[in-house]
Amino acid sequence: MTIATIRPVGSACNLRCKYCYAESSNKASNKMTLDTYKNLSQKIIDYTLDEVKKTPHMSSLSRKYRVEFLWHGGEPLLVGPTFYKNALKAQDYKLKELRKRKIKILNKVQTNGTLVTDPFIRIFKKYSFGVGFSLDGPKEINDKTRVYPDGRGTFDDIFENALKLKSKKILSGCLLVVNKFHINNAPKVFDFFNDNGFNLQLNPLCMAGRALENKSMGLTPNQYASFLKDFFKLYLTSDPQIRIRDFDEIIDAIILNKPLHICTYSGGCKHGSTWGFDWNGDIYPCNRWVGLNFKLGNLNSCAKLADLKQTRNFKILDSRDLWTKNSTKCVSCALGRERICSKTGGCSYNTYVTKKTLFSHDDTCDAVEAFYIWAKKEILRFDNGWINELKRTIDNKSNC
Repeated sequence: MTIATIRPVGSACNLRCKYCYAESSNKASNKMTLDTYKNLSQKIIDYTLDEVKKTPHMSSLSRKYRVEFLWHGGEPLLVGPTFYKNALKAQDYKLKELRKRKIKILNKVQTNGTLVTDPFIRIFKKYSFGVGFSLDGPKEINDKTRVYPDGRGTFDDIFENALKLKSKKILSGCLLVVNKFHINNAPKVFDFFNDNGFNLQLNPLCMAGRALENKSMGLTPNQYASFLKDFFKLYLTSDPQIRIRDFDEIIDAIILNKPLHICTYSGGCKHGSTWGFDWNGDIYPCNRWVGLNFKLGNLNSCAKLADLKQTRNFKILDSRDLWTKNSTKCVSCALGRERICSKTGGCSYNTYVTKKTLFSHDDTCDAVEAFYIWAKKEILRFDNGWINELKRTIDNKSNC
């Protein structure tokens, strides 16, 4: 799978969320041109086809070989619906060859949810977009952190648009940035998402960007692990109407012995499966690195994306990969020992911005390992219909 994470307006955003790592700006004039996107789209498709040709026996595995265009920000909808309408046509490049090799093209957008209009909805529907909203829970929690420049809360606008997209079966789910306002509020937050049928992904707050001005919002590894445990108990003991990606992957890891696919644990940025593109064609290991001193090159000056694997910055990521795999912390970690995690040392970006070096470990690892060890004991003794279904599946396979 190749993921192209695109910032069509760079870090420009119409909100001023109090913990944003991207340090959003008002530079809405920084907009990606159609020519830049066409160049991007062609290079990503060519790169994917070249990767498939190296391992032709894998070409029929759609999960392995698909191209995901993930529109990110800043706020990606600031570029306007006309840009998307014209830019998406560029994805027809080498369409016959893609179909022949069973390579799918998918589009996803991660938006703050305030700028969704009917023209955008028509585009999302036509191109089968996966749409993710950033939402931190019910109004009294969300509006403490996710605000407009004048300080007004965003909940009412986001919630109205989320319900609209859900009714049209377009909304994929919500991204929740876990911060201090969620501690001791797990039941309220879980019930909000579950009652409204909003699928969920959890991200711990990263102490970077604007979060450094609001340090009290951050969580210690112990606090984050505690929240995960409380939230997981609610997930297990309810009849969930939603899916929580982080927990589903942990359940699969425990019961089916599947590795985690979340990039933090699979190390996608180190292996060239994930690329980040700024509005001007600058290329980075992933979206989070955009704007930092970790540029790999520019679309206009590189012939092939594969050439960037020879750059100094890409090789530094490779050297970190080797370092973490042999580090005492990763070797002794429960997730690494059981091959659930690829011994990545956690998110390389989080590590760099919080510790000013790549050759260390993301503190989130401590929280996730503690949660995993606890969850493994919790889930194996648990009596629950949908969990037992998974247990029976694995038992039947082992008895064959």
